[in-house]
Amino acid sequence: MSSEEVMQDGAHRRVVRIGDTVRRPVQPWTPTLHALLSHLEQVGFACVPRPLGIDDQGIE
Repeated sequence: MSSEEVMQDGAHRRVVRIGDTVRRPVQPWTPTLHALLSHLEQVGFACVPRPLGIDDQGIE
């Protein structure tokens, strides 16, 4: 099992890295950001991060 590396630990914005994934709370702009990342990937931008989904606790 991979260990958790805290990348940011704000009051409402804890961001952690677990293995090859970065996990953070969903924010109001999350759907817009996911759409932008998807668009960039579709037009051939090779280095775009890929959203992996949102869990039942509101973590993407």
